[in-house]
Formats: sequence, structure tokens, C-alpha cells
Amino acid sequence: MVKCVFSMTLKIWKNSLILFFNLFNCYYALIIHSFASELK
Repeated sequence: MVKCVFSMTLKIWKNSLILFFNLFNCYYALIIHSFASELK
């Protein structure tokens, strides 16, 4: 039972980590893009 819950929590945590990473990448690209257009 505990193992099952732990595995589910780990799966959810991993998914949210991937989601957060994707969001961060999008945000980072946006910042870099706006920064690059500022420099021009």
C-alpha cells in the first residue's frame, strides 16, 4: 500500500517537474528573445 502511494506520488512529482521544466524553457526563450530584440 505504502509502496503504491509512493510510486504514484513519484510519478505525479516527475510529471510536474517535467511540466515546470517545459514552462521554464518557454519563459527562458521568451526572455532571451525579447532581450535580443532590445539589443538590436
